[in-house]
Amino acid sequence: MARTAPATVKHPLRPSLCSIGIPDGRDVLAVYIWWLNQQQLRAFVASHVPSEIASSVRSIHGEDEEWRETAPSSFERIAFDTRSTAFDLCQAHPFVKMCTPGGRTAITQQTRPSWKQFLSTVDDRVLESGSVPFRLLDSAIKWAFDAHWRNFKNFIHDVVNKHFAIELVVFFVVLPPLALLLYTVGVVVVAWEEVVVAAKLVRRWASEPRRHLLSEKTIAKRRQMKARRDEVKALPKMRPRALTLHSDGGSPVFEEELHTLGRSRVKQKTVDQLGTCDLWKIPFEVREAIFRYAVGGNHVHIVKRRQRWGSVYCPAKDPTDPVHRDFCTRRDKDGYHVMSAWPKDTRPLALLVSCRQIYSECIDFLYSQNTFAFDDLDLLPDFLGSLLPSRARLVTSFHLAPVFARDWAGSNHRDYFITKQPPIASVQSLNRFLDVLEQHPTIRSLSITPKPRLDFIATCDNLDVARHILKFTNTLNLVKTTKPITLAWPEEPIPSVWYTSTHMSIPPGYWGREKYLPDEDSRKIKLREMPWQSPTVLMAFLIPFDVQCLHCASPTIIRRATRGFAEASFLPLSLSPSPPENATLSCVLMRYWTYHVFCGGWIEFQYHGEREEWSVSQGAQTISKAEADRHLAGKEGLERRYPPLDNPHERLRGITVRDMIRQTSQDQWSSRRWGTSRVIDEPMRDAYYQNVGWGTPRAQVWKRGEPMMS
Repeated sequence: MARTAPATVKHPLRPSLCSIGIPDGRDVLAVYIWWLNQQQLRAFVASHVPSEIASSVRSIHGEDEEWRETAPSSFERIAFDTRSTAFDLCQAHPFVKMCTPGGRTAITQQTRPSWKQFLSTVDDRVLESGSVPFRLLDSAIKWAFDAHWRNFKNFIHDVVNKHFAIELVVFFVVLPPLALLLYTVGVVVVAWEEVVVAAKLVRRWASEPRRHLLSEKTIAKRRQMKARRDEVKALPKMRPRALTLHSDGGSPVFEEELHTLGRSRVKQKTVDQLGTCDLWKIPFEVREAIFRYAVGGNHVHIVKRRQRWGSVYCPAKDPTDPVHRDFCTRRDKDGYHVMSAWPKDTRPLALLVSCRQIYSECIDFLYSQNTFAFDDLDLLPDFLGSLLPSRARLVTSFHLAPVFARDWAGSNHRDYFITKQPPIASVQSLNRFLDVLEQHPTIRSLSITPKPRLDFIATCDNLDVARHILKFTNTLNLVKTTKPITLAWPEEPIPSVWYTSTHMSIPPGYWGREKYLPDEDSRKIKLREMPWQSPTVLMAFLIPFDVQCLHCASPTIIRRATRGFAEASFLPLSLSPSPPENATLSCVLMRYWTYHVFCGGWIEFQYHGEREEWSVSQGAQTISKAEADRHLAGKEGLERRYPPLDNPHERLRGITVRDMIRQTSQDQWSSRRWGTSRVIDEPMRDAYYQNVGWGTPRAQVWKRGEPMMS
C-alpha cells in the first residue's frame, strides 16, 4: 500500500492544494506512476501535469540516479485536482493506473467522470477501429479495472508461497504451452489482418472499373519481343539455291558445300538469254565496263531496318569530307532507318533484280566497286557476317563515322524530327570492329571521319575516353591496307580558344595531338584536317530560288521565297582549323539545312561569300523560273500546295535581320540568345528582295537589328 504523508509534514504540494480550497486527505485522487527512466517521467510530467506539480516532481526526484532502480517498486503519490485533469490523463496514457487508496476517497458521478464513462469511451474507440487486437486489449482493460486482477494476484501469490512445487509446475508445464498458444494467436491475428486487407482489395477491384494499364514487367517483355521481331535475322551460310550463273552451269563453291554437307542438289532450271537480247551481243568486256559504271562508284550507307538490312546511296560529292553533313541515315524513335535520301525509282540496285544474267555479271561489282559507310561500329561485323564468304572478300572499301562522345556543344535542332542518334562507340563494339578489320583479308581503302560536331574528346578529366581513342589509333595503324588509312583528326587548338565546334571545351594544354597518335616514324595513318566550323543556330529561312526536291517520289517544286526554318552555320573559306579573327561575310561559306515537310527530306543550301552566289548542294536541284512556271501551269488543286506570292510583306512580318558572322563570340553562341525562327541574315534578305523585285537599295538603308515589318 502506498505511503501517505502526515499532515504536519510540509509537502511541496500542500500550498497549491490549500490555495484552491481542497481539504487535506479528502476528495483527492492518488495517481501512481510506474516508469522505467527519469527522462520519460520528465517528458510525461511536462506535457500532462500542471506546472506546479511538475516542479514538485522534479524537486522530489531531482537528479537522483537511485530512483531508476527504486521506481518500479516504489510509489510516489501526486495529489491534484481531479475534476478535469484525471480524465484527460487517463485518455492520454493507458499506463497510468488510477485507484482510490484506503477506501477513504469517494469518486462520485457529480464531482468527476466515472470509470464506466471512461470504459465506454474506450469501447467507442475500439468499435471505430474494428481491429481484433484492440478488442482483446479492451477486454483486458475492463477485467483489470473491475478489481478482479488484484484479488486474483493476491490469491496466486499466497498459494505459490505455501507450495513451492506449484511454481515449478507453472514455469515448466503451464508457461511453455501458454507461450506457444500466445505465439499462435499472434500469427493468426496477423494473418487475419492480411486477409482483411486482401478482402478490401478484392472488393475494390470488383466494384471499381478496371484500368487498362500495363505493368512494368509486361512493358519490358513486350519491348524484348519487339526487338527480337525487328532484329535482322542471320542468313544461313548455305543458301537454298544459287543465284549466280557460271559458264560451266554451276558454282564450284556451291557444289563443294553440297558434297560436304551431304545434301541433295537443288534442281534449278535456267533459260539461256544470251541469244534472245541485243544486249548480250555486246562483247563481255564492254558489258563489264557498262555494269561497273552503272553499279559501282557509289557511297552506300548500310543501315538497319526492321527485319532486314538497308542501303542508302549518298548523293554528296565527297561524303568523307569532315565538313560534309548529310541526313541520309536519319532514324526513327526505335533506332531504325527512315528512307529520305534517294528517290525510290532511281536506285541503282533496281538493275540487279531485272534479270538473272545481269545479276550474275553485276553482283561482283556491287561489292568491289562501292564504298560502304557505317555510322555504328556494331553494324560492320553483322553486315559482313550476313554475306557469303566469297562476297565478303570482295568488299574492299570502308568509311566509318564513329561517335566517341555525345555532342553537347549547342542544341541539335534535328532532334525535333530525328529522335534517335547513333549510339556512342563502346569498348566492346570497338574491340569487335578492330578484330574484324584485322581478320579481313583484303582492304583497299579505309576512311574514318567522326560525325560532324561529334568529336574526339581527350582531356585529363576523361581518362576512359583517352584510353579508348589511344587504343583505337594504335590498332588502326596495324591494319594492312593497299592505301593509307585516312583519319580526320583535329589540329592543335589555339591557347586562346575555349569554345569551338571542332575542339569542344578543351582547356589549353589538355589536348596534346601527338599523345593520342602512333609515333610519327611508324605511323601509317594519313591525317586529314578538320576545319573549324561554327555551331548551328535555328533561324527562319526563305528559299532563294526555285528547286525540285529529290527526296519526293514524284517531281515536287519548291517555289522561291517560300518561308520555313533552317539550321545555319558557316566555316572559313580557307578551311583553317582555328576560328577566323575579324571575319566578314566575304571570307566564309554559309550553310543552311532546311526541312521539306511534304516528304520529310532535308535540303542543304550554300552561300559563297566571296562570289556572292547561292547554290543547292544536297537534296534538291536547281530549276529555272520558266521551268517551274511550266510545271505549275494547267494543274488544278495546286493552289494550296504552291500558294502564290501575292503580298510579299506578309512573309516578312515579325522577322528581324542580324549579322550572323558577328555573333560568334563565346557568350552569345553558347547561350543561343538570338537563335530563333524569326531571325534571318543579310544574304537571305537580299535574295528575298531580288525575288520579289524590290532590289537592294532598300536593304542598304534598312538598319540591322530592327524588325523588317511591324
